Amino acid sequence: MASAHAYSILETFEMTDSEGETIRQIMIRNPWGSSTYTDEWSKDDSRWTDELVAQVPLGIDPRTSNADGVFIMPLSVFGDPDKQCLGGFQVAHNRDGEGYTDNWYDMENDSHFENWMYAGSNNETVS
Repeated sequence: MASAHAYSILETFEMTDSEGETIRQIMIRNPWGSSTYTDEWSKDDSRWTDELVAQVPLGIDPRTSNADGVFIMPLSVFGDPDKQCLGGFQVAHNRDGEGYTDNWYDMENDSHFENWMYAGSNNETVS
């Protein structure tokens, strides 16, 4: 990933593999239209199956979407200070009238978001 560069977070989602394990993922886009992400769950990761790709939202196939700058990263990598390439993130809100929806994506510094993000690395369930 390019340093000192802005990326868009398109989606967060969960996938369930053939053994029933839940994998929390984040879909990111490089507005320059190319991706060089090469860590876990990159386009060349052998774990991608047609069944897992079918669980990726927005009709994205992460095995080929890098040409459009879209890539998938596990939340466990996104939140890992030893692997993290991002210096921080900010959340843009979809406004409904004068307010906004009070959901997890509106709470970038909230502990519930952090618990949800980090839970994927050790199979904990977050309520």
